[in-house]
Amino acid sequence: MRYGQLTCTVNKTESCSQLVAAGAEELYICVTHGLFTGKEWHNLWSLPVKRIFCTDTIPACANIRDSRITVLPVAPVLRKILLRAGCHAEAAS
Repeated sequence: MRYGQLTCTVNKTESCSQLVAAGAEELYICVTHGLFTGKEWHNLWSLPVKRIFCTDTIPACANIRDSRITVLPVAPVLRKILLRAGCHAEAAS
């Protein structure tokens, strides 16, 4: 399996295990709102998860210190959308 996609999955560890069982050798996880609550998410590293990408929409993401987790800012994208929609004064600040 070269590509797999999990949508709206609460239990990422179980879902990743299913992808591994289906033949996935490397996993890259992308989440919009990474909560990183509890300790179960640490189990992802025992699977072939190479990286996790999430946005900074949840403040707790900014506090995660792990080189395998990349937190991407949403402000530049939102600003670009607002400018395109004609919200120049609001988007400039």
